[in-house]
Amino acid sequence: MEVYSGPKLSSKDELAVKAILKNYENGQILKINALHNVDFTDEEDIPGGFLMVHPVDAKLHVDSLPLNAFTYMMIVPILSDVKEADLKPELLHEAVSQFVSKDQTPPSLKCQSIDGSMDGKTWNAEFGEDEHAFAGIFKQTKGRDTRYFIGVQAGAPMACKQLRDRIARKNMTFEELLNDNDYNYAHYIAQRNAQRIAYNVARAFQLPIRHMSDVGAFKEQEFSALPMRAVASYVQPTSTVQRITHDSQSAIGVFNKLSPLSKTHFVYEGPWNGIAVFHMRTGGIGHALPSHSGKLEKPKKLSPAEISKRMKNVLCEGDIKKHPEIISETYKSVDSEDFLESMNKLGWKTQNLRNLIPIVIKIYNPNVKR
Repeated sequence: MEVYSGPKLSSKDELAVKAILKNYENGQILKINALHNVDFTDEEDIPGGFLMVHPVDAKLHVDSLPLNAFTYMMIVPILSDVKEADLKPELLHEAVSQFVSKDQTPPSLKCQSIDGSMDGKTWNAEFGEDEHAFAGIFKQTKGRDTRYFIGVQAGAPMACKQLRDRIARKNMTFEELLNDNDYNYAHYIAQRNAQRIAYNVARAFQLPIRHMSDVGAFKEQEFSALPMRAVASYVQPTSTVQRITHDSQSAIGVFNKLSPLSKTHFVYEGPWNGIAVFHMRTGGIGHALPSHSGKLEKPKKLSPAEISKRMKNVLCEGDIKKHPEIISETYKSVDSEDFLESMNKLGWKTQNLRNLIPIVIKIYNPNVKR
């Protein structure tokens, strides 16, 4: 456990870390850095809030990669005022699918062109099997000034699952992964899926945003129209695998529920509290920051009155009255003293910045299957 740094672990959590280390003996893992949003609640995935640092020539083991290795948070400014009373929640249901219909194709590696760089067939945007996926309209208020945004978090879960299956057969190093066509396409289609979802939300509500043609999309005929995708002001990976520098040497960072450093940083804390916004106070410390506040080990049950209140602006497919994030408080609070103190130690603050609060938001429902 010499390579581990972070919060003290329970005996059960320590076993989960040792299982990862067993795959990477003899210096194949340089560092495991757990941040204050560390989260062991998902028994099928590696712990959230983990950054694992590997030499570039380390052999890759797929069971130590995040299940959804490439996910993104998109913050897209709306270029006009929004009449909140006119927003019809059912439009969000129509604009965003948890799973596409059977006659449509989800974003996956099967959509890849022969050369691997662009699409070889048409696909439709969806959340896929991603428990943290969401899309909605948010507002940020400071005094009398209110600004509106479309916020999306999504990736390409099916593409990531297929990537894991292919990696398992290839027996590759991390450096070989970063040069692999399947890796690059999964990375690419995950980002575009989130951008397409954001555009679909804007189109459904007839809200002006910056957008562009999805130039990587497949065209049936030369003059066919291309799908559109939003142009976000902020594109923040929320889980990823990428090259970093560690002890002045090139290395590979595996980020799960963490984002690489940036000047303005967003932390999702559930569909009710929305997205916290942090700004760099001093030079940032380390390689990563929380992209989620982290899940509570023991969710707090909510009262019927609170559940009814939260259901008014939160949507999902299936029965919302049974959704775990509606009937319980499942996310840790960004406003807690421990969380804010930890962010401050890393050189970040919330002063003069306001959270993005959901007006209407659709979230993934784990009770609904494909």
